[in-house]
Amino acid sequence: MPTDPVVLGVFRVGFGVVMAASAVRFLLLGWAGPLYADPPVHFSYPGFGWVRPLPLWALNAALLVTAGSALAFAWGRAARGWLAVFVVAFTYVELIDAATYLNHYYFVSAVGVLMLALPMGAALVPGRADRASVPAWTVGALRLQVGLVYVFAGVAKLNADWLIAAMPLRIWLPARGGLPVVGPILDLEWMPWAFAWGGALFDLMAPFLLSVRRWRPWAYAAAVAFHAATYALFNIGVFPFVMVAAALVFFEADEWRALLGRSPRLGEAARPAARPARWAAGVAGALLLVQLALPLRHWLYPGDRLWTEEGFRFAWHVMVAEKTGTAEFLVTDPASGRTWTVAPSADLTPLQEKQMAFQPDLLWQYAQYLERRFQAAGYADVEVRAETYVSVNGRPGAPLVDPAVDLTAAPRGLGPKPWVLRDPPPIP
Repeated sequence: MPTDPVVLGVFRVGFGVVMAASAVRFLLLGWAGPLYADPPVHFSYPGFGWVRPLPLWALNAALLVTAGSALAFAWGRAARGWLAVFVVAFTYVELIDAATYLNHYYFVSAVGVLMLALPMGAALVPGRADRASVPAWTVGALRLQVGLVYVFAGVAKLNADWLIAAMPLRIWLPARGGLPVVGPILDLEWMPWAFAWGGALFDLMAPFLLSVRRWRPWAYAAAVAFHAATYALFNIGVFPFVMVAAALVFFEADEWRALLGRSPRLGEAARPAARPARWAAGVAGALLLVQLALPLRHWLYPGDRLWTEEGFRFAWHVMVAEKTGTAEFLVTDPASGRTWTVAPSADLTPLQEKQMAFQPDLLWQYAQYLERRFQAAGYADVEVRAETYVSVNGRPGAPLVDPAVDLTAAPRGLGPKPWVLRDPPPIP
């Protein structure tokens, strides 16, 4: 069934402009050096250990390419080609270091790859008449992708920490009590629970309310207010702007035509502009199935995912945990019996050290790095153990990994890690 491509045009423009602004912001803040070029150690994603940082000048060039290709995609001429350039450049930077993982980085790459598979049409391209129509499933695919983010973010909040203990909001909101005007409100004793229940309900209901015409204007206004509040109160980068732009996909074509003052020529809307490639629907469906499956995979792991981090990434667990921790490593040379205590701060940036302390996969990678470092110094086969002390959502600190396990002998794998201690202490 054909549909008007203007919805895709609006999404393309909003997505491209927000991503171009994000890349420019990254450049102006000078983050490429401290995050990627300068650190001597980088943490990889499974299967992407071959991704290495370029020199700083090349990283800045990649960010310029990211910004320029995002703007070119928004403009609309040769959109698919520019989108491919953007996805490659953006995802390359994202893959350099797993310690910098953010949900919206993943969303941008996921939705970018999805759009590469979609027949996007040619609406809102300056100097060109809108192409007649696109298959209706293309708009539905993007709506489903955005809706999955909201729904899984809501599902992730359906736990005792969030709903009963109002954690981590009981930590975060009082810390903002000094803000002008809203500070005294945030200090109210019941406010963390109001935020917790309101946030969970909003995430769960947003895509459904945005899909109903009579509720859509109010739902979108609520989405703007919700994301503006999270941006003002919490340090979550450009994610609110990304979602405000993404939610525009729920508006119907006639609403956009009326707002933009654009009308298709009589009869165009009934005739497809071009037959999409046969593979397009299959590839888009496969990508969406992956997006549906990844957030559910944590059920395959024992223990609390907020504690173990297994199944936590790529699952839209947005703002559900406040974690702190420390880690030091004991390196033993079995041949001589000597043992060294290694503090990671000598090798890692503060961000890397913070993230590593409570993520078992990163702890394992740092142990492998230490093994290589000692081998380069002439020690043939050292053992590396980690002593960790981690707190999640206000719980007392406790060890995260078994301090008796030699991490150099532990396989990485995607299954449950037997050396991770599964149960965190209760919230006091």
